[in-house]
This record gives sequence, structure tokens and C-alpha cells, in this order.
Amino acid sequence: MDTIRFFRRLGAEAFSLIRSLDDPLKIVGTNPLGQKTMRIDAALEDLALKRLCDAKIGARLVTEERGEAKLSGKSGVVLLDPLDGSNNYRRKVPSYGLAIAYADGNRYEDIKHSYIKDLATGDEYWATRGKGAYLNGKRIHTSKETELSRCIIEYDPNYNQRIYKRILPLLTSVKDVRRFGANAVALCYIATSAHHIFVDLDNGLSVIHASGLAIAEEAGAVVTCASGKRMNVRLEADETLSFVCSANQILHKKALALIK
Repeated sequence: MDTIRFFRRLGAEAFSLIRSLDDPLKIVGTNPLGQKTMRIDAALEDLALKRLCDAKIGARLVTEERGEAKLSGKSGVVLLDPLDGSNNYRRKVPSYGLAIAYADGNRYEDIKHSYIKDLATGDEYWATRGKGAYLNGKRIHTSKETELSRCIIEYDPNYNQRIYKRILPLLTSVKDVRRFGANAVALCYIATSAHHIFVDLDNGLSVIHASGLAIAEEAGAVVTCASGKRMNVRLEADETLSFVCSANQILHKKALALIK
């Protein structure tokens, strides 16, 4: 089965479900991260789990609400954030989406297909490793901008003042700063060249958001740890991300040099 085509069908169903579900904000449980699970979170995850099992895609699911679950496929790992930006959705802030990826191994470098559906706008982002990244079917690329003073950066300090102090020299060197609160979706703005750098060094972001990084990379972005080493995390429920994602190599070197 064409995995991206499958993801797009799932995205269309999710887009319809989020507009039709009764009482979507009702709290129905708590996820493994200790966060409250809304009815819409659970409904979107249930939808994805059923469709993945029906299509026999993946043997293991790493997801926000369940942690991990078995799938009916023979091999492969699926990463799923059924509602990236849940707090935005709850507050009626139009920045949230479904993020999903398929890997044929157990590490970040094994991610083969990535897909994000912006559930507020309907936009679709996807990428297949080695074949480019796309927005609504049109090829996208990262920015060629190399001057920090003309760049827009997004960061997620996760309320950690130590992290904020580390990246403050970088934040004060750029044109403007953003914080959208739906990280997988926001990483796609690097892919489209709307933004230039995304920094998250707190190790508080679940690996399920790696679909956004994979799309940005396929569009031309450079992704490493703050040390400059290649990021290659395990695709496990307890794994978290710490990264710098830049539109190009020149910007990336300048960003790393400013992070203390």
C-alpha cells in the first residue's frame, strides 16, 4: 500500500471527525505523560489505530495517549500524535494537527514516510525520505537566508529558565521569535521557508513529534543536537527530543555557536 496515500486518507477522516465529535473537550483519562486526555484526543487515536490495523501498516505504534500499542503489520514502527497542539485546540487557537510517521527500523534515521495534517486549516505536509517534502502536493524547500538578523526563530523552553538562558543570545540575534504550541505542525514552517530555526533543548518533547523533523529535513533543513552531533533517538515511548533545526547549514552553524 502507498503509505502516504494511506496517511492522507487518515488525515481527511481526522479533519472530518474533529468537526463532528460531540463534547470533544470532555476529559476521559490521563496519558502516560501525566497529561489530561480529551475525548477528541482519544477519538483521533482510536481512529488511527483502527485504520492502521485494517491496513496492516506497522507492527508497533508509539503514540501520545497509549504510550505503545501492537499493530497487525509484520514489521515497522508508527509514530502518532493524534492531536499535536491539544491545548491550542482546547483554547480555540487555530494551530493543531495530526502527526504520523512510519519507520522501517527503531531509530530516527529509519523514518521513511512522514505526514502532518493541519486540522485547523486543512493543509497537508508530507515527505518520503530521499524524495522531497510537499505541501498540498507542491514541492517545498527551506529558506536560503543566511543572516540571523533577518530570521524568524521558534523555540520551546518548556518553562525551563535554564534552557531559556542558554538560547537567549540566539533569540536576541534574530529578527523575530515565535511560539505556536503545536511543535510538529510548526516544524513544517521551517520546511516551507516561512521560519528559519527551531530550537528545543529541554528533552521534554516526545519522539512522536519526529514526523515534523523528518519533513523539515527532507525539505533541506539541518537537524542536530545542541552539540552539533547527528540526532538519532530510539523510537520508543519514553524517548524525548532535544534538537536544533535550521533552514540551512550556514544558519545552523551560527545558531549552534550562540547556544551556551
